[in-house]
Amino acid sequence: MCDLTVFDVATGLDRLEPFHVLQRDVADIPGARHTRQVSLPTRSGYPLEPVIDEEADVVTEPEDRVPTDEQVHERCEQLAELVGRHELTVATAESLTAGNLASHLGRATASGDWYCGGVVAYRKEVKHAVLHAPPGPVVSQDAARAMAKSVAELMDAHVALAVTGEAGPQCQEDVPPGTVWFGMYRRGEVWTEHHVFDGEPESVLAQTIGRSLDLLLELADNSRTSDTRSEGTR
Repeated sequence: MCDLTVFDVATGLDRLEPFHVLQRDVADIPGARHTRQVSLPTRSGYPLEPVIDEEADVVTEPEDRVPTDEQVHERCEQLAELVGRHELTVATAESLTAGNLASHLGRATASGDWYCGGVVAYRKEVKHAVLHAPPGPVVSQDAARAMAKSVAELMDAHVALAVTGEAGPQCQEDVPPGTVWFGMYRRGEVWTEHHVFDGEPESVLAQTIGRSLDLLLELADNSRTSDTRSEGTR
């Protein structure tokens, strides 16, 4: 077991949650390094992975994980079915993806019923002023966390995802090309995930969208399960 810090929006404080440590050997995957990963608290019932242990190596994703257009469409439809069935609402905050994620979600079935909307904060000033990213670098854990929390509150959404990163080849901040921070919000809790995607900028963008959709699916599934268990204990 290990502990991972989770930010509680209700109290404004960080707290330690027990997480199961998973060991996954990815040395045989081209472009990937061995890393240590953890899953979400088991009380949620559906482990959300990979959430990266901040003391472990960053995951470097191989370029062959770029999703096809058909796979992106399928994930959006899966999300639409899941959130529609359980009456969840979704919001997004985007920088690197520049509204592409919102465009995909908006084309999904009945998106007007569950997709609250998104904020495309491409310039640093917009991230600071609109999404309350703290002073300093915007390709960072703190910025991703603030963006997710702010867009969830702005849209009054049950779950939210924020993404900020550098696709390259030249980066405005002191991070490797392909660096992406994801911020996830679910009913008052905020946490982050860090990746370094391989490939050209177009590939980094596609991999970021693919991972964003996977995270939204996991967020929705965990949110639904938590609600079901809470209702059962009343």
